[in-house]
Amino acid sequence: MAKLTKHHFSSLIRSARPGVQPDREFIDHLAVQLQLRSQELADRREIVAQPRRRLSHWFTFGPILGLGAVAVVLAIMIIPGWFQPNTPLTGYIQKGPFISGSAITVQELDDRLQPTGVSYQVTTNSDFGDYRLTQNLTSDYVEVIAQGYYYNEITGELSSGPLTLRAIADVSENAVVNVNVLTTLTIPRLRHIMVVDEIPVAEAKKIAEQEVLTIFQIPGEVAAGFEDMNISQAGDDNAILLATSVVLQGQQSVAELSELLSKLSLAMKTDGTIDADGPLVQTLRANADGLHTAQIKKNLARRFADLGIAAEVPEFDQWLTPFLSSADPLGYELTLLNNVFGVNRTSGASIKVTIYGEGFVAGQETVSLKESITAIQVEYIDVSTLVATFPIDQLSAGSYTVVVRNNDTGRLGVTDGLPIEPESTDVEHRRLILRGYTPTITAVTEAVPYLIGGTIDIQGENFAYGTFVWINGWQMPSDAVRVINNQLISVDLSPALIVEANLPRNTDLAVTVQTPDFQTAEYTGFQIR
Repeated sequence: MAKLTKHHFSSLIRSARPGVQPDREFIDHLAVQLQLRSQELADRREIVAQPRRRLSHWFTFGPILGLGAVAVVLAIMIIPGWFQPNTPLTGYIQKGPFISGSAITVQELDDRLQPTGVSYQVTTNSDFGDYRLTQNLTSDYVEVIAQGYYYNEITGELSSGPLTLRAIADVSENAVVNVNVLTTLTIPRLRHIMVVDEIPVAEAKKIAEQEVLTIFQIPGEVAAGFEDMNISQAGDDNAILLATSVVLQGQQSVAELSELLSKLSLAMKTDGTIDADGPLVQTLRANADGLHTAQIKKNLARRFADLGIAAEVPEFDQWLTPFLSSADPLGYELTLLNNVFGVNRTSGASIKVTIYGEGFVAGQETVSLKESITAIQVEYIDVSTLVATFPIDQLSAGSYTVVVRNNDTGRLGVTDGLPIEPESTDVEHRRLILRGYTPTITAVTEAVPYLIGGTIDIQGENFAYGTFVWINGWQMPSDAVRVINNQLISVDLSPALIVEANLPRNTDLAVTVQTPDFQTAEYTGFQIR
């Protein structure tokens, strides 16, 4: 009689379910039990008369093999988890990338995309927003829910609060699920189509995704599903994700972004559309008008480089076009002639700023600082030069972004880059820096611990970009000093700096600030404890 081996059962399982790797422990146990049964029946066969030996072979070996086959097939059907390959669920959480430790819930869904009650908890593994779930999933559909702080690609800083994003995906064939603003917007509409229109998941998902793209006036179909898009990779699909992400963010707070996502999702839930001239579209247009695409790309590239990630920021500019009425939605590239060093502080006085660009139109441009302080006069010199006049009473010392907007077309230009010193000959991409004010200090953080250090907040008036800080006569390094605005400076005082500066404990220390044009202020009362 042929001897049964584990290979018989492994082959049978692979025949029943191609691509499934059988559980080795289960196969070992099944083989041992069937071998014992085979031997028991073989022993009994010896007492049967010799003439019946050939017939007995078929009546013993046949049932054994049949029993084994039935047992294996039943096991595959009843306990499929023993045979499922352990393919982890992975992906990225992206507005900009979510930071390390962001909370993620993966909940299994039934065929109508309703939670089954089975869920798993993981966190992002790094500041790149990546996650990995190693548990075996028993459902074909999952919803991934992520909550955390993220890198704001527009401001170049971490978000001020946590944001929640979601994605629903079929993981039966693809175990990679990225979570982003587009996957979040799709979910309410997707569930509505399935329940009300009774359309299968795959088809309903395509319909919902196309309707979301229509809201952003993106024509045609994308090759990838929303959960496959990634803002750290090149390609049109990924560029579309980045474009919609920045249009949704704009200059809004995290709370405002969350509200906008919710309102858009609910507005399109029933019929897949929103009012083309309604407040939601107006918000999207306003967000797009305030974007500076070159800086966004720089911010993301710098973030990826800081994380040591080999990434490529997709070229997303063209997908912003529908939200801008100009034929050239990228706007002006501006440079400034003036980096105002000393200004006349007489009431009613003004300053003039010369701006270089291209394509200026006489009488059509509005010039503002931070889009809040508007020039009282804009003089058109030629297609590449404007001179804007600002009232000095509305300004204080500090660094200002200069914005030029064409009132007819909506074309926008924003000065780019960090402020530079007046003596520099490089006038490319500078911000306007106002100086000539005497700073004052009204309050300083009372104390920081000697062993762990801390942040010192210096409050006052007329602080300017490039202000220097001394503590007890020791100049703080520039990378430890942050001018938040013209009324607040933060200094990161580490234990190493405390030791290096030889700052005494439990003693009132002098804090001195000096603006780049050598105006100073001093405050005594800060302590190391």
